[in-house]
Amino acid sequence: MRRFICTLAVAALFVGLAACQRDVTRPEATFSAQTVAGAGLAAEPGITMTLIPGISRSATGINDLGQVVGTVGCSLSITGCPYVWTPGNSSVVLLEMPPGGIAVSVYDINDAGTAVGGVQQVAGYWAVRWSVAGTAEVVQSYGGNLYSVNEFGWAAGSSGTLSPDNVVGRLLVPWCTWCRGSGWDINNAGQVTGSVLDPTAGPPHGTRAALWEADGSFTDLGVPPGPSNQATAARGTSESGHVVGRMTDPAGMTHAFLWTPELGLKDLGTNPFSDGCPGLSAQDISDRDEVVGMSYGPSATSCYMVPFYWSEATGFVQLPAPAGYETGSGIARRINNRGQIVGDFTNGPGQAVAVLWELSGTCAADAAGVVAQLQAIVAQWRSSGSLNAGQANALDSKLSATARSLAGNRVEPARGQLGAFLNQLDAFVRTGKLTQDAVELAVTCARQALEQLARQ
Repeated sequence: MRRFICTLAVAALFVGLAACQRDVTRPEATFSAQTVAGAGLAAEPGITMTLIPGISRSATGINDLGQVVGTVGCSLSITGCPYVWTPGNSSVVLLEMPPGGIAVSVYDINDAGTAVGGVQQVAGYWAVRWSVAGTAEVVQSYGGNLYSVNEFGWAAGSSGTLSPDNVVGRLLVPWCTWCRGSGWDINNAGQVTGSVLDPTAGPPHGTRAALWEADGSFTDLGVPPGPSNQATAARGTSESGHVVGRMTDPAGMTHAFLWTPELGLKDLGTNPFSDGCPGLSAQDISDRDEVVGMSYGPSATSCYMVPFYWSEATGFVQLPAPAGYETGSGIARRINNRGQIVGDFTNGPGQAVAVLWELSGTCAADAAGVVAQLQAIVAQWRSSGSLNAGQANALDSKLSATARSLAGNRVEPARGQLGAFLNQLDAFVRTGKLTQDAVELAVTCARQALEQLARQ
């Protein structure tokens, strides 16, 4: 989910959230990439890949703290057991199984640790909300899955929205009194993306991408130029209301799209990895308009799903697959604002693996982690000769003081010491000892840590 720095109290419900500012502090990912043969596309750039622990697992959601949710193989449910996992841990933490659950799914988690999904019971399919303690609450007033939850506890899914106190809101459509929209993502301004039935379109193309505002107003995101029976469906949304999804052309090929209020619907194209395989679908978008999803790549006998990353700066990048899954079906499902992407691969019955990809140029999750990251950067400047020992020590002394203040829970001194580090960096840039490009990541991460400390 997207993280906000908010000047409103949490009690300000769902609407009137304009006083929140986006916390988008990660610099654009930089790539020194190989290329995909015959495609001219970046492949396996500055990306690290971590396998999430467990057997036969999926990864479906990630928050800006890096916590991942999904399902892992177990005997209690035909779809596996829900889990939460924090990078660096050697095992996942299982969330409570809803009572009487035949199948259970978890799709998203916010920074407060609230997770959402759904459960199939004998009486029907209901929404589920998990607390930060992992306790499951089945919401039988909401039939279907919850796919997304924002930082205020509002959720969206197949039956509309769900408030923190479990009031269901329907996603209405102006042209059809009996139609109801299906939601997929919800941001902190209360905007919901999803799809609606288009009664004017002939089968099999019968949906249109939609955006609902917090006040219930509706925006039809449109279809690309051409025959009217093309289908669109919206998936992820950013905090600025930018939307990604998929659209189907008359030939049955799926394209990824990016929609913005300023420019409308932009076709990102069909398959960038193989002319002989169909389709491209965008699943999620960060607050920097970085897009992830799935396409298809060719094998000797068939086409298989390929996870991708896209930005204006890089174009399409094929995300790497674990060993043994190079021709399995893979999908990138979610991206956070730290450049962390989650998804999964399957390679036959019972063979599934969940993956965390991390782009280069990301910041640590908390202030203490940022200080350690900055110390490593300063060490690199020292070893490369960019700074001499005295110049490096001028930075290190301020970082060491910051670390001691954080260890003693002295927030204000830590902020001052980290501010002094930034001032020293600025002096080195002004005097030509370091370039602006060289210090960009350090400045970005230090400012992020200062913002985190200001909220404590």
